[in-house]
Amino acid sequence: ILISTFTFVLSDPTLRPWDNAFTMTQWQYNGFNLNDSSASYYFEKQISYMYYDYNKVSYRNDYHTVRGASRVNSSSIWIKDTLYIIDFLTEPFQCQVLAMGFGPPRPNWFVDATF
Repeated sequence: ILISTFTFVLSDPTLRPWDNAFTMTQWQYNGFNLNDSSASYYFEKQISYMYYDYNKVSYRNDYHTVRGASRVNSSSIWIKDTLYIIDFLTEPFQCQVLAMGFGPPRPNWFVDATF
């Protein structure tokens, strides 16, 4: 046991770089709210599906409410240096176009960035 512990402590972990294209799912819990039907407390909950493609300099985030009073059903699409934010709950749906002046941040943005 001592030798295996010593070997583990001295081992240098191999860090694998992020893939240039990947997807991610994120659950968000936004705090307590009162449930009108049962008079009990619950967490508001949203889910996001994110699609990264650094080769094409693009990012997409689809997010919507799973449970909660504040309804969200939106998409953010970032292509090169332009960010499009689409709200599907408005009639007709609305799209904001923002010229960001830079592309989607990469996972290592803070390493190479200048401030």
